[in-house]
Amino acid sequence: MAGRPLLRKTNTLISEKPGGEEWVYEQLAAGQTVGQVAESLGISRRFLYYWRDQEKERRKPLWQEAIRISAEVDADAVLEEYERLDRAIGVDEDGNTVHRIPHSAEVALATGRAKYRQWRASIKDPARFATKPDTQVNVQVNVGDAHLAALQRAKQLRPRDPQELVARDLAAPADEDDAPDYEIT
Repeated sequence: MAGRPLLRKTNTLISEKPGGEEWVYEQLAAGQTVGQVAESLGISRRFLYYWRDQEKERRKPLWQEAIRISAEVDADAVLEEYERLDRAIGVDEDGNTVHRIPHSAEVALATGRAKYRQWRASIKDPARFATKPDTQVNVQVNVGDAHLAALQRAKQLRPRDPQELVARDLAAPADEDDAPDYEIT
């Protein structure tokens, strides 16, 4: 590692933590972001990724597993967001717990945080937490082919000669609805 003082420093900082390299994975699995882990080490996120990629074959699978575990932490935190709203403020005469009614702003904030945590969980572990798309049916209609087929059909039905048109109209049976309601005298 000659000529790589920052990498040596990072390795030293990580090895000084209890558990060494495992500490990084535990922090990630506990739900801390890469930025928070890097900040606690006193280095940049970019350099923490650089450290991970120095031994990519060994470190990256451990890193990814820690991120997948942290998805469950995010999913659990969704429920905690709403449980914080439900606070007991006392007990009534009958011994029942009285709960505080949360303000609409508190509910909106908890909902936003919960949606953000759900999104993070779906990014970290899509197999477990991503929203499954609805089954889609793809229908493809070629309007050009349908139009050409209609023109060919119309050409087949069209008489070639005007006399043929008159003969066809005279030969067609008259509908009762077409008969006039009056007589000419």
